[in-house]
Formats: sequence, C-alpha cells, structure tokens
Amino acid sequence: MIKVGTYNVLNPTFAARTPIPFLPSGGTNWGTRELSICQNLMQADLDIFSLQEISQQNFQTLRNRLGPQYQAVYTGHSSSSDGVAFFYKTNRFAVSNQSSPSYATIAGQTRYSIICDLKDQQTQRTYQVAATHLFGGPHRENGNSQLAQLLRLTNSTNTAATIVLGDFNEDQYAGVNSRLAMMNTSGFQHDGSTQESEIGRNRRIDWIFARSAFPMAMQPLPLPGQIVASDHYLVGSQIHLTMPSLLTPQTTTIAQPPIQSDSSEMGLSSWDYLNPLKWAEWICDWIKRLFA
Repeated sequence: MIKVGTYNVLNPTFAARTPIPFLPSGGTNWGTRELSICQNLMQADLDIFSLQEISQQNFQTLRNRLGPQYQAVYTGHSSSSDGVAFFYKTNRFAVSNQSSPSYATIAGQTRYSIICDLKDQQTQRTYQVAATHLFGGPHRENGNSQLAQLLRLTNSTNTAATIVLGDFNEDQYAGVNSRLAMMNTSGFQHDGSTQESEIGRNRRIDWIFARSAFPMAMQPLPLPGQIVASDHYLVGSQIHLTMPSLLTPQTTTIAQPPIQSDSSEMGLSSWDYLNPLKWAEWICDWIKRLFA
C-alpha cells in the first residue's frame, strides 16, 4: 500500500495580493503558514506527495523542516515566482529516472511538471509518478493541452503503475469533456472522493489518479485535524496494488487411471487392488478353482 498526497500551499505572492478570509490573522504570511503546512504533512505521514504554488526558497525551508525522511525534487515555472515540488520517503523509494517537461506558455509563463520513476525498495516495483499544476479558468483549453501532453509522456508500460497528482484546476462538475473524463478515457481511476479540496468553494480540483495493468484499488486517505494554512486542503489517497508472484507454486492433481482387468469376474473394484485382505481372498479363490 502507498499513501499519496497533493497540496496546493498557496503562493505567498498570491496570498498577499488577495487576503484569504478563512485564514487566521497573519495567515497570509508564509512564515506563519509554513509551520502549519509542515505539521499537516508530518501528521499525514505520506509516502509520496506533490506541492503546488511553492517558490524555490520556500521549497528549501519546508524541505529542511520535514527533515531527512524525505527526498525532494523541484521545478519552477518560467516568469513566475512559484513551481511544483515532489517529495518521497528516502527509506522506501529511490529515483531511477526524472524529467521536467514544459507545457503551453500563457502571458509569458511556461508551466512545468515533474515526472519520476520511483523504485520501491520494499517490493522492488517501479512506479511512474507525475506531479502537475494545470492552467484553468479562462485558460482552460491550454490546461487541456497540458494534460494531453502529460498523458502522452506518462504512457509507460514498464512500470507497475502510473500515478498522476496535482492541482487540476477543474472540479467534478465540468461535464463529459472534462479533465476527469480525459483521465478515465486514458485508463486512470481515482479514489471516488469528491470532498471539497478548495476551501469555501464546495468543489474538488486537487486530484490523485492511478493506472495499472494489475489489479488495483484506491481509497480516500482520511486526514483529520488539518490546520487551515492555504486556500486548499491537503488531499490523500491509498493505493493498493496486487501483482502476481514470479514464482507462483503450481498444484497439479494426477488422476489415477482405472485399472483395466477382469475385475468383475473376480468381484474386485479398482480400489480393492489396494487392500491386501482382498488380494489374499482372491488368491485363495484362484487356488480353489485351479484344483477343482
């Protein structure tokens, strides 16, 4: 089982520009919010998680607070103060491949994703994981192009599963041509939860998807007691993957062929041949016939 999460931590520049009414006094200040964000992540004890709207500097300070139990990768968006980060537990995973492909450019800003192959050192399985933050709102079509490119880049058949997580900037009400429909068409599934992830908006725009050729189940990961430190909640999923063993023992039952003999004449069934008393009885009867 893998515990996976995604968290839009709210770029301090955006928070200062638009005060968030449901944050406590001074909550738009990163120094105040960072402690709560770190506490939420530590309490969740995730194996893998992605952060969006985080600057290079804030990434470094948060990484230091989380300590050596997590390794992390960061990529910034061009002409922007924020980017995407990806964390994984060092005692369980190791990166075997990594890339940061670019997406469409809007108003001079190019957004990037992070795609990594992670080898699970417990099971020796390799997972392809992609962290993203899609364009939304008036730039919805550009966001759809981002997602289409991401799906092409994560079309791996050499891993146990592919996991895509991040801020999709689109909720469960988008309809048949939605990004959720694009993911479903590409063979991905989510944990079924539509619980609010954008605080005060009664909608879920932060998603975790997974796809595998093997039997897989996803469940929402309960994350009670979160401290409000962003305009998004931390969202989590549990992924259970069942893979066949390489050395599955095979049990073969060899049927005993019926014994072809004149058993009806001797009054013996096939199973009587295994009974020594029946053999003695048959021999005595044969001797009597011989000397009759």
